[in-house]
Amino acid sequence: MVEIIPVPTSYVPRVWPDIEKYVNQALERGNGELWKEDVYQELLYERMQAAIIVIDGDVVACVIFEVVNYPRKRALRLVHGAGSHLHTWGPYLNDFMQARAEEVDADLIEVQGRLGWMKYLKNLVNAKTRMVMMTRPV
Repeated sequence: MVEIIPVPTSYVPRVWPDIEKYVNQALERGNGELWKEDVYQELLYERMQAAIIVIDGDVVACVIFEVVNYPRKRALRLVHGAGSHLHTWGPYLNDFMQARAEEVDADLIEVQGRLGWMKYLKNLVNAKTRMVMMTRPV
C-alpha cells in the first residue's frame, strides 16, 4: 500500500531522522544553494512543507514543496524529491499535489527539478515544460 503523508510542522523534528537522507540525496544534485540545515529551518518556519512516501509501512521517499506567490498567480512548487520506488508511488504524486494545491488555493502546480523528473511527469500526467532554468557559477 502506498501513502503520501504530509508532515505537519510540529512533526518535523520527529520525522527529520527519517527524511534527512532523502533531503541530502536531492540536494546533492543541486547547485549548493541550500544545505540540509536550510531545508530543516524552512520546514520549521513553514516556508516549505514535506511529505513522506510510505510503502507497506516503510518510508521510501520524501518530497519537499513550497507555495510561491506571484503578483497574479499562486503556485504549489515541488522543490525536492528523492528516494526509491518512484514508479510505485509516482502515480500517486499528481493526486497528492492536486489536493495540496487546492488546500492552499493555488492556481498552478510547478515542478523544479532535474530533467529526469520532467520527463517522468510529462509522461505520467501530460505536464508541459514551460521553461528551463540554466545555471552556472560566477
